[in-house]
Amino acid sequence: MELRTFVLYAKTAAQSVYPYPCTLVDFDGNLTSGVAGSYLQFHDKATAATAGNVPIKSFYIPSAGPTPLASIFQALGPVEFKLGLSIGISSTAATYTAQTATFDIFGEIEASSQLTDDISGLSLITNAADNTLVFYTASATKRVFSLTITNGEGATVYPMLFSPQGLANNGNSPFRQLTPPIADGATRTYYFGLEGLTFPSIVTAQVTLSTTPIILTGSGALASTFSAKVKT
Repeated sequence: MELRTFVLYAKTAAQSVYPYPCTLVDFDGNLTSGVAGSYLQFHDKATAATAGNVPIKSFYIPSAGPTPLASIFQALGPVEFKLGLSIGISSTAATYTAQTATFDIFGEIEASSQLTDDISGLSLITNAADNTLVFYTASATKRVFSLTITNGEGATVYPMLFSPQGLANNGNSPFRQLTPPIADGATRTYYFGLEGLTFPSIVTAQVTLSTTPIILTGSGALASTFSAKVKT
């Protein structure tokens, strides 16, 4: 892990500060102009917050500005973001509703010293209109460095890893279930570190979407999309 600094000045919309897992360790900022009674929000997502997103932190700002934001966070400890860090000014506390405002934000995050995208030799494998992605067969074993799934199954799903492929039958338990689950219509990316994810078998490996945790109940819509970055 290493300490990274972010600096964003004169912003008027929610910002994607960092699109990978990270920990916010320090924050400062200013509301240059806005509306009294707004909320400074922190969202756990790789892209900028959009209408209806639920923040993991939401802080009341009584002034219309100019006003500093730093004093709110003097007692705030490190906060972990599993998907990424987005910051914005909202007119509502419980969900993001874009507020007319101009603001500056800056601080430090702790993040991996090397991003998945920095690793050389990665290739992309994809699948669509399905509930399964096969990572490899016996002819080409691979390590998986990241996996992105868009859930089109019509229900919350639990991505499950199986190896070999023949064990991915209803009623079987995976060797690993990815967390957190994915809500219907949502997109989630899982990262597997600098060494990548390896599988128990050299025969084959796959991820399959289940509508129940722990035990596989294969989703039937076959309408999800998958994208994985892999390396032999």
